[in-house]
Amino acid sequence: MDRATFQKGDIIFQQGDLTHCMYDIVRGRVGIYDRYGTPEGKLLATLGAGSCFGEMGLVEASLRSADAVALEDGTEVTVVTPETFSAYFRDCPEKVYGIMSQMSGRIRSMTKEYLTVCRTAAGMLEAQETGNRESGGLKRDIKRVCEVYAEAVRNGWRSFRDLHGGAWR
Repeated sequence: MDRATFQKGDIIFQQGDLTHCMYDIVRGRVGIYDRYGTPEGKLLATLGAGSCFGEMGLVEASLRSADAVALEDGTEVTVVTPETFSAYFRDCPEKVYGIMSQMSGRIRSMTKEYLTVCRTAAGMLEAQETGNRESGGLKRDIKRVCEVYAEAVRNGWRSFRDLHGGAWR
């Protein structure tokens, strides 16, 4: 597996870049950003040695959903590609388990949000069909759905279809 070293402020990858690998931090720190370098930019996470990032790029060829930036001089990462992943799986099983746990958590969170969207849509339809005014709870749910959708778009999804793998209709 190859290693790469970055200096403070170096961009490891940018939102929208085509993915092909993940990174395992050997030394230093990496910031994960939404819209890095813009007035709207937001630090989403700070990762240190022993952490992995960009793992979705390893399992699917899609566009990066965030920016990764070295936060310290001498930040060193191991580059894990599909070709080297089997060795990584054999040599670092605890990291592979950690990656799987992280991805499972993301799926669980998205499922929870998806169910909220479904309940909200059903409540809206029921309110429309019965002529009842929307309750405060329904208004709260609609606001939450809008917030989730806005966050998803900021993270690279363009529609509920993208957000939920085509399940949204």
